[in-house]
Amino acid sequence: MSRILDSLVLFSGPSISQLKPPGNLDFRNPSELPHVWKRWKEEITLYMDLAIEGRDEKTKVKLFLYIIRSQGREIYDIPPFTRGPNERSLKDVIDAFEAHCNPKKNETVERYKFFTRVQEEGEPLEKFIVDLKILASTCNFSTLRESLVRDRIICGICDSKLREDLLKVADLDLDKCINACRASELSKERNRAIEAMSETVHHLTSGNKRDQGGRDDKDANRKLIQKCKFCGRQHRQGNFPAYCVECQKCHKSNHFASVCMSRKPRPVHTVESNDENTSNYHQIKTVDLNPDDEINAVTAR
Repeated sequence: MSRILDSLVLFSGPSISQLKPPGNLDFRNPSELPHVWKRWKEEITLYMDLAIEGRDEKTKVKLFLYIIRSQGREIYDIPPFTRGPNERSLKDVIDAFEAHCNPKKNETVERYKFFTRVQEEGEPLEKFIVDLKILASTCNFSTLRESLVRDRIICGICDSKLREDLLKVADLDLDKCINACRASELSKERNRAIEAMSETVHHLTSGNKRDQGGRDDKDANRKLIQKCKFCGRQHRQGNFPAYCVECQKCHKSNHFASVCMSRKPRPVHTVESNDENTSNYHQIKTVDLNPDDEINAVTAR
C-alpha cells in the first residue's frame, strides 16, 4: 500500500505527500454517524480530486481503503456489491458506505424529533440552532424548511423575553431570527462581563477601605493602651489601678511594690578592724548599696 502512495502523483500540481488526507472516520456513535460521514465524504472527495486526478479507479479505491483504516475496511466487506473487487469504482465504494452510514430515514420519526426539539437549560443558543438545521435536513420539508426552522427557534428557546421580541418583528425570516438571537446572546455575555468587572472593582475598593479603617483602628487602640509605670500592667489611658494604693515596699501611695523605684539598703554582714586602738573605730550608721553590689565584710587595715 505504501508503494502505491509513493507512486501517486498529481496530474498537474503538488504531490500527494504535500496534501493532508482526512482524519479517521469515527464509527463509534451510530446516532452521529450520518452527520460525521457527510462531512468526511466531502473531505475525501476533495482529497481524491486533488491528489490523484486522472488515475485509474482501482488505484482510487485502494487509496480510499487505506485512508478509511481498519474499521472502515471491515465495514467495506458488509454491503453487497454488484461488481467484483477489481471492477469497482470509487463511486461504487462511496455509495456503499453512504448506504451503511446514512441509511434512509423515517420521515415521520425525523419530523417528530424536529418538532419536539427545545433548547435545554444551559445549552448555548448557537448549538440549538445548528441542531435544528441538522434535524430539518432529514425531514423533507422542501420549500418550508427555512420558515419551519425559524418557527422552531422561536418556540423552542428558553428566553421568554427574546421570544417576545422576535414575535414583534414583522416579516421575520430565518436569517433575521438567527441574527437577533446571536445579538441577544452577545449582549448578555457583554453584560455579564461588565457586571463581573464592576463587582471586582467594588470588592477591591471596599476591601481597601476596610483594610485602611482596620489599620487606623488598630493604631488608635495601640496608642490608647500602654504599659503603666505605676502598676506595671497594660490598660487604657485614664485608668489608674494603683491610685491611692500603698506600696508594700516603700509604704508610699499611688504605685505597686512590683514597680517601686526606691532602693532598700542591704545588710552588712560583718565589720571588722585589726587596729587595737579603739580610737580608730568609726561608727557606721548607714550603708547605701547599689542593687547589683553586695558587701560581705568591711575590714580596716
